[in-house]
Amino acid sequence: MQIRITTVQTDIVWHKKAENLKTYTKLLENIEPNSTDLVIFPEMFTTGFTMEPKSMKEKPKDVTYQWMRQQAERLNAVIAGSYICREQKEDFNRFVWVEPDGKSSQYDKRHLFEHAGESYIYTPGKRLLYAHWRNWLFCPQICYDLRFPVWSRNFKYLGMAASYDVLIYVANWPKSRMHAWRSLLIARAIENQCYVVAVNRIGVDGNQIEYSGETMVIDYSGTVLYCKADECDVATHTLDYKDLFNFRQEFRFLDGQDIYKFIIK
Repeated sequence: MQIRITTVQTDIVWHKKAENLKTYTKLLENIEPNSTDLVIFPEMFTTGFTMEPKSMKEKPKDVTYQWMRQQAERLNAVIAGSYICREQKEDFNRFVWVEPDGKSSQYDKRHLFEHAGESYIYTPGKRLLYAHWRNWLFCPQICYDLRFPVWSRNFKYLGMAASYDVLIYVANWPKSRMHAWRSLLIARAIENQCYVVAVNRIGVDGNQIEYSGETMVIDYSGTVLYCKADECDVATHTLDYKDLFNFRQEFRFLDGQDIYKFIIK
């Protein structure tokens, strides 16, 4: 059993939602319907990583959601990425997962980046998301979440298979800290015995922060299958479940993990 995942690494025009969506539409025109199962965009893919949500925020099923739904229907694939969402007078850095039939689910970024003031602007999420799609199970997270391994722990209960198969990160991760990006992504793959798909942006944002991309696909052993730096890139990757299953059966490292409960505050 295989799944095809398309990563979209691009520059993001600062605070220009319509312009960014126009660019993404052109990029996706090159993808044939039914040629991929999942398309992933970076963090805050319509605006860049901004601390000015006032004019950027959207209601849960506003412009960006509608665009994602149209693309999902055309491609017969899930479209996923994070953008600024306003709900019940709170702003969220929200990962949205939209299926071809319009069904959607969401994950609100749990670990907000204090260094940039994100924790003062946005509301942290309180729940993980596990998304089922075409017999695979995905766990999406956002950028700074990468530094908190407990939050991404792939729990195993009662001898059953591990909870998820693919750990997703969408990010605006700066070029100056790429050593941490590479190292932590590989660690997450190894410790959770899962595929990791991490989509980052390129270019320079409105705060003059530079991004080099390095969108990555890593397998369950920590082997880097794909990494692209410093250029716009739309690439489709095929992951094999049989390989993942066999590795987990041979090296049953998750059997020895500690069991604990989250205390969410």
